[in-house]
Amino acid sequence: MLTTLFGGPYQPLSWLSYALDFTLWGENPAAMRATNLALHGGSCVLLFGLLEDLMRRAAPDASARERALAAAFAALLWAVHPLRAESVVWLTERRDVLSGFFYLAALRLYVREPARPLPRSPATASPCSPRRA
Repeated sequence: MLTTLFGGPYQPLSWLSYALDFTLWGENPAAMRATNLALHGGSCVLLFGLLEDLMRRAAPDASARERALAAAFAALLWAVHPLRAESVVWLTERRDVLSGFFYLAALRLYVREPARPLPRSPATASPCSPRRA
């Protein structure tokens, strides 16, 4: 499955997610749509968190409720936009839903506060990065 070009474009992550769906639920299209919906829901949660972080930095005087409402409104608009809805209900557009989820996850990790850095390990440390004592 990962070494063939048979069947169109090479999309190993999409194919692996389809294989996982097939392993869990068999040939059930409703379950595959539920997986797409779950991935889209996760993307909406990631977008909400990302927007709330960005608004906290851009408007530090705004209350937490105002930031949450603005982020929720924007995430809701993104969630129900026709371009997103089509990708969720169309089973062969799993690549779109997956790429959106991982793109938003990467952005969320990129803008996280320096006060909460990701844990570093010697395997991921760059030789050019400063050493901490």
